[in-house]
Amino acid sequence: MKKTIGNLLGSRIASIRKKRDLNQAELAELVNTANETISRIERGFSIPSVKTLEKFSQALQVPIKEFFTFDTAHLDCV
Repeated sequence: MKKTIGNLLGSRIASIRKKRDLNQAELAELVNTANETISRIERGFSIPSVKTLEKFSQALQVPIKEFFTFDTAHLDCV
């Protein structure tokens, strides 16, 4: 199944969040946004801005490039 960059990015953020043992509400609090915003990003309905990715990076304690570590063979636009 082909996915968009938004789907892959959102899945990657969700995966890292879960490895940090955080739920969506906890991450939302750490980055000062709504829980629904986290949900929309993780489901690929919204793509976070660079500023938001920077907040995620700090909250999840990973470099921003870690969010883009996924297999592009599943990317719809490649």
